[in-house]
Amino acid sequence: MPMHPDLEVLVSLDEQLQARLRSIEHDLRERLETLRGEAARRHESERAARGQALEHEVQAIVEEADADLARRRSQRRAHLEAKEAAATVRFERAVELYLNVLVPPHDDSEPT
Repeated sequence: MPMHPDLEVLVSLDEQLQARLRSIEHDLRERLETLRGEAARRHESERAARGQALEHEVQAIVEEADADLARRRSQRRAHLEAKEAAATVRFERAVELYLNVLVPPHDDSEPT
């Protein structure tokens, strides 16, 4: 059964529009995938930059802690050396006093 000429024109226009819509949809899907890829790359780049900044910050904290530890160890070592020197002086004085009590000083001018 033949179609009415106006109907044929409408069917033809409909087919053309559907084909154009499919083409536009295809182009939009490609653009969406491109944008998703760009967003993913940008996100990864930003994440990597944040990770690197965090690594630098952690490294700075570790270096500061190491320096503080070295400073404290140096102070402790100096404190212990000072205490040891003072203890040596006190010990030598104690030995001297002890010997003076046990063995009084000898006077060479008195005959025995």
